[in-house]
Amino acid sequence: MECNTQRAVLFDMDGVLVDSYEAWFRLINTASEELGYSPITREQFKEIWGQGPDLDVELIFTRHTVEEVEGYYNQHFRDFREYVRANPSAKKVFQTLHDKRIGIGVITNTPSPIAREVLRYAELHPDVLVGGTDVPRGKPAPDMVFKALGALGVSNEHALLVGDSHYDEEAASAAEVHFIQYDIKNDERLDAALGDLA
Repeated sequence: MECNTQRAVLFDMDGVLVDSYEAWFRLINTASEELGYSPITREQFKEIWGQGPDLDVELIFTRHTVEEVEGYYNQHFRDFREYVRANPSAKKVFQTLHDKRIGIGVITNTPSPIAREVLRYAELHPDVLVGGTDVPRGKPAPDMVFKALGALGVSNEHALLVGDSHYDEEAASAAEVHFIQYDIKNDERLDAALGDLA
């Protein structure tokens, strides 16, 4: 991909820029206990990893609203911050993209207040952040992609999305942007995955 000021890279956050899997597993299980639901096994969590609060309510917290569950997450996520690990190559990637005048967006099904806190912890400063409740529909819908690209002033044909889940891939497909599969647990350094861009 040729680099110029009309380009953008959108990143999923959890599983790409940070490894927060264990933090979310513990948070959701603590919420399940305190809100009166059955525990979530690791196998069950693996199946739902990456979805937004709306699907958490639909599948887990069926007696509570999205607002109630999101409020719980916002209040208690920091209790599990010790289990969040920043991607060691992400800061370099952000700086390189910034130097090349490539717009940087983070689109995540994580609610924005938590996402901002996690990105501060990781010392990552995107140009645009779109969180799970900032749009009518979270990923796999394309709403986040369109909102981020609109804020960056970049058209979909000049953007790509880096993500670790099928939610990311489906959102990229629906928005007609190029997709790069990357998982912090399984893949090489993020800069290597982006090739000439980073």
